Parts: sequence; C-alpha cells; structure tokens
Amino acid sequence: MASNYDLSALWELRRNFPPYPNTFTGRGIVISAGGQYLPSAFLVLRSLRSLGCRLPVQIWHLGPQELPHVLKPIFAKYDAECVDSFEIRKIFPVKSLVGWANKPFSVLHSPFKEVLFLDADNLALRDPSFLFDDADYRSLGAMFWPDFISPTLQYWSIKEEAWNLLGIPKRPHAETESGQLVINKERCWLPLLLTMHMNEHSDFFYEKVSYGDKDLFTFGWDLCGQSPLRISKRPEIAGEMVRHQFAPNGEELFLHGRKWVLPSLKNSRTSWYRREQECFEWLTELEGVFGELRS
Repeated sequence: MASNYDLSALWELRRNFPPYPNTFTGRGIVISAGGQYLPSAFLVLRSLRSLGCRLPVQIWHLGPQELPHVLKPIFAKYDAECVDSFEIRKIFPVKSLVGWANKPFSVLHSPFKEVLFLDADNLALRDPSFLFDDADYRSLGAMFWPDFISPTLQYWSIKEEAWNLLGIPKRPHAETESGQLVINKERCWLPLLLTMHMNEHSDFFYEKVSYGDKDLFTFGWDLCGQSPLRISKRPEIAGEMVRHQFAPNGEELFLHGRKWVLPSLKNSRTSWYRREQECFEWLTELEGVFGELRS
C-alpha cells in the first residue's frame, strides 16, 4: 500500500520545532532490545561491565511481551534499567515504534543529555566511555560510524531518489552504520527530532530514503547543515556478516552483527569471534534464569 505521507510535515518541523527542554543530564548508554534480541543485549551489557564501564545503561523495549517483568532482575544485577517504550509513548505520542523506530525514540527520550546508542547485537571490545571525551565529538556534538563501500547499489545503500527528494547534494559513500552512535542532545536537538520524525513515518522513508533507520540519521543531520564526527576507518568483516567498528584512533572497539540465541547449544563455535568463550559463559548465566522460571 502506497504511503500518503506529505513531505511538508518534515519541512514544517524543521521550521517550527519544540525547543530543547533542558531536562536531560549526564551520560549514558541506550540499547533498544527485546524478544529475540534479549540474549544478545544481555551479552552486550555483560561485555560493557566486564570491561569496567560504569556508565548507566538502559534497555528500551516494546512492552512486557518483549521483556517480561520477571527477567528485569538479571539486567538490574548489572546495573541496567529496563524501560518500556510503550509507557513513554503515552507521554510523548508517536505514530509508530515498530522495529527500528524505537532506536531514535529511545535516544530522544532517555534521561541522558549525552547518549551512546548501541544495537542489541553490538559487543564491546573495550570500555567505550572515552568516546564522550573525544575533542572532535565535543566540538561537533555527534559521532557517527561509516558503512561499507560498495561500487554498486546494495539493499543497505541510500536510495537513489533520496538526495533529490530531500533537496541535498549527493555525496558518494555517505552511508551511516547506526549500530553505534554518540549524540549530545542539546547540541543536536533538531537533527534528532527530524530523524525521529522520519522513522515514525517509516512506511514512506524506508522505501524512499534509507534501509531502516541508519541513513535517516545521516539525513537528519544533513537537513540541518550539521556535520557529526564521522569515524574515518570503515568497518571490516570479522567473519560471516559480523563486522568490526573502530575507535577514532583506528583501534577495534565494537564487534557488531552476531545474534545470540537460547538455548546456548544452538550457537555455533567460530575461530574468529572475539570474546566468544565469555559470551558462552554469560549466555549460560542467562539460560539459568530461564531455567529457574520454568521450574
């Protein structure tokens, strides 16, 4: 079914947007996860805490079906707060939170002024807290990571019509890989609002502009004439479709793309996945909680 979305709504938001509320404080990590992604999200949380990361962490999910109340204690054990996006939507209504739309929603409405967003399948290889102190990030207010370069259009490429549609000069290889983002909401309030608006109307923007949320962040910033710090080193395949993403200095920082499942025996062993043995141990811990619930 064709979308009846009218682009004038985007231009109107850009002209007349609500002011920054100045109610956010501090720094924190936000992970959008639930349902089948819960095992992976738990491993991301354990990877952070095992590396000494002490930043507050929130797990944003879509209702108790995605994250039952009985599972919250295992996340709380490692100082993670579980937040139901459906409850927050009662205060801040949006058209849709299906799929990727929960990512910018969780960043926008988390209590943190500065947010490191991580996908639920994005394992930390070192404590990422230092990213908030990067001089270039502090100057620009946001840090984005690049996607792969391809000589031909891929399913994850920016749509060909997107540039003309949004009135932005075309830039080659501009794709963002949004499995990790660092955003200062005060510095980047309007770009974040535009990004949320486009994700809220995913029936239009995912067809015309971006594969999911990823390059709606790209265009949210472009539409405001703001430039994030763009990590120069592109992702590299670790194995299968799992990729390394790098710190500003070029060191390996994240391992993104492996979906872990329960029971743990369903996960294959590899020769290339960093921290794999730890992940199996952490998954066994989570599996034990499920076992207690069934008994």
